[in-house]
Amino acid sequence: GANVAAAQAWADSQVGKPYGLGGDFVNTIDCSQFQSGIARVILGETPAPWFTTFAFVGDTAPAGFEQGLEAPYMVGITNVGVGHMAGTISGKNYEATPPAVRSGPSARGYNDPMFTNQYGFRPSIAAAGGAVTDSNHLAIIDAALSAAGVPPPGTLAAWESGLNTQIT
Repeated sequence: GANVAAAQAWADSQVGKPYGLGGDFVNTIDCSQFQSGIARVILGETPAPWFTTFAFVGDTAPAGFEQGLEAPYMVGITNVGVGHMAGTISGKNYEATPPAVRSGPSARGYNDPMFTNQYGFRPSIAAAGGAVTDSNHLAIIDAALSAAGVPPPGTLAAWESGLNTQIT
């Protein structure tokens, strides 16, 4: 899906950025800021800080994150000490830890043994093409129609109103 791919592209663009606990997000970034940015891109938003590791406690988590849910975007959390988190997007690990953001095999993923809890990000399921929601069904219809070279010019509204009844 476009948003999961965009999140991965944004995460890749951050690799090598210096780590800084409570960083300014532009010049330095910490673990939760990095994972917040990824989640915001999946939501179609501008990357920005959103949560800290301590927002994840058992079944309590920021909106969209669910403990034990398998999803294209997963995070692992520990609240031991100052806390830490890392994430995995479509099987690739991403972590902000000293000295800098890293990805791939050198980064911890959501399932690293240091993490006591794992959470899936439900919006990444829809963003990866797993679900049609009220907010994205017309975009899906428009993309499919465009790819197929239909409808004839000037008839999109009629096509959407007819097809809309078929997608729930």
